[in-house]
Amino acid sequence: MTEKIVPNGGIPGRVGMTILGSTGSVGSNTIDPCCVSRRFQGRGADANRNAKLLAVAGLAVRARFAAVADPSEYAALKDMLAGSGIEVARRGRHWSNAGSAMPIG
Repeated sequence: MTEKIVPNGGIPGRVGMTILGSTGSVGSNTIDPCCVSRRFQGRGADANRNAKLLAVAGLAVRARFAAVADPSEYAALKDMLAGSGIEVARRGRHWSNAGSAMPIG
C-alpha cells in the first residue's frame, strides 16, 4: 500500500508528535517504539544540547525540524542534518521561547 502524503507533511491516520528532550532518558526511550509504530509521524525533535544525539533522533523519527537550545551546538547540528530536509533551529532556554522554531500543521 502506498501512503499518501498530505499537504501539511503528515500521513493520514498517523498522529503527529514532537519529542521534547529527545536526547534524555525519557526522550530516547520514546523514540524506539515510535519509530517502529506506523501510528506516529515525527514532527520535530528538541534538546538542550548534544547535537549528535539530536541529529540521530531527528533522522530516526523523520522529523520536519530539530531545535537545540545551546548556541554552541547549533552549527554542528546544522552540519549533521544538511541535506536531510530537516529544518534546524536554535531555540530559547525554555521551549515556550521557541515558537518560531516549531512549525505548526
